[in-house]
Amino acid sequence: MKPNPVGSKYPNSLSQISIFVLLDALGLVNPTVPSYCLITHWAYKGMANLEQRLRKLKILETPRLLEFLPETEQVETHAQSADDYVPFMERGVPFLHLLPSLLPQNRYSMEDDGDHLDLPTVRDWAKIITGFALEWLDMMEVWPE
Repeated sequence: MKPNPVGSKYPNSLSQISIFVLLDALGLVNPTVPSYCLITHWAYKGMANLEQRLRKLKILETPRLLEFLPETEQVETHAQSADDYVPFMERGVPFLHLLPSLLPQNRYSMEDDGDHLDLPTVRDWAKIITGFALEWLDMMEVWPE
């Protein structure tokens, strides 16, 4: 890995990543996404809190009795050694893996076509992820009222 120039705030490009968010199969109808990583569970809880606020304001379209991100008090562990986040994890980059639990067996073939996407769910995820990114970057301080 190539180091950044002398005097840089970060020693290399990987150290510039404050969190790696992996979005995986989120467009399926009625997703329930558990928290998978104890180290970034605080970020998961922040996103879950944001979802609850958006639902309370009636900004999200999907009629849900349960949130997409319901597991604010527990962390599930999973071991998928061939997953996209592993090289980042091995190099110390914190990651937040958003992967619904109880996916159909043919999950990977379903991701590649739009026939299995639920558009209200996709739009809700777009709002949640956009809000999370804005809060993460502390953009609310400069966002026009």
